[in-house]
Amino acid sequence: MIKVINRVEGSYALGVLCVDYPDQFIAVRKASPMNCRILVDEENFIASDVTAILKHTRDNYYLEDNEIVVLKKDSVKVYNTDKEEVKKKSSRLIGT
Repeated sequence: MIKVINRVEGSYALGVLCVDYPDQFIAVRKASPMNCRILVDEENFIASDVTAILKHTRDNYYLEDNEIVVLKKDSVKVYNTDKEEVKKKSSRLIGT
């Protein structure tokens, strides 16, 4: 994924599935909105608009440009382009 984002130009929000790693979903963004929703009933979500998955959870990670998120059924990990894990603080959305 790091090689891809170093070559892609413009703004984007990408979600990638790989046959070699069927238990994970990888996502990255640059100058385009993407939120990562955390564990709800053993599921994780990504969305470009928070309202798309608000009915599932109110816990949210906001991703910065070029942060790579690896979602598995029971975990969410975020990395920078140096392959270092980034500790994200979850935000709880309040409202209807």
